[in-house]
Amino acid sequence: MAPPKIGEVLGYNASKGKGSESITRRYYITADTPAAAKNAFQNYAAALSVPDGLELNDAALDEEKNADGMYFGTITFASPNPKIKTKIADDLFEVYGEKLSENRKSASHERKFRVKAVSAAQAKNKLENYIRSASLTSGRLHISDIAVDEEPDGDGFFGGTVLYNNPDHKGQSDKFTGYVPSYGSRWTEQYENGTHIASAAEDVFELRGYPSAYSALLALRGATQNNYVKEISV
Repeated sequence: MAPPKIGEVLGYNASKGKGSESITRRYYITADTPAAAKNAFQNYAAALSVPDGLELNDAALDEEKNADGMYFGTITFASPNPKIKTKIADDLFEVYGEKLSENRKSASHERKFRVKAVSAAQAKNKLENYIRSASLTSGRLHISDIAVDEEPDGDGFFGGTVLYNNPDHKGQSDKFTGYVPSYGSRWTEQYENGTHIASAAEDVFELRGYPSAYSALLALRGATQNNYVKEISV
């Protein structure tokens, strides 16, 4: 009997909502029997790197869909249940369901927490102390609001929300000639088989008062001190 062979089919599905996150990938398996294919696929899934914050949810082989010893299966990584993202302390958790929105000149980032406390005031104090000691900004966004629910849930935890948003200004408001950063950078991450292999960021600026696009481009080039810049365009 030939040993089973497994390869990934191009393309995958990913979803991220308020309460959950999942990534589903498709694979092909060549094996002599359905049992051999299923066993090899489950072992393969168990050995895969798990995306950050998720866990292996399912490895399902489609035994009905096969031709000449080739089978197909899906592997799904999903939020743990209960949907706890990070245990910060016994009385403080970050939960799944981050909301991020970005466009050319604005952005926001909302994070959810659970805080165990005897009162809403104490819960807010705990959450605020943590955030201000660890996460003053999110990318180029600044803390906009820290809030907790007025009443706890049945386990004595208060729901908490931290909102990051654009700063109140985007540079000196009276500077009519010069480059002014526009908040709301775009980030991209590239993964291969669950492993992070590359990151990229795009920063957008407003260029005011220059006599030509070329002079504005020269000014922006002079202001960019980063050896990893791939392209500067106006």
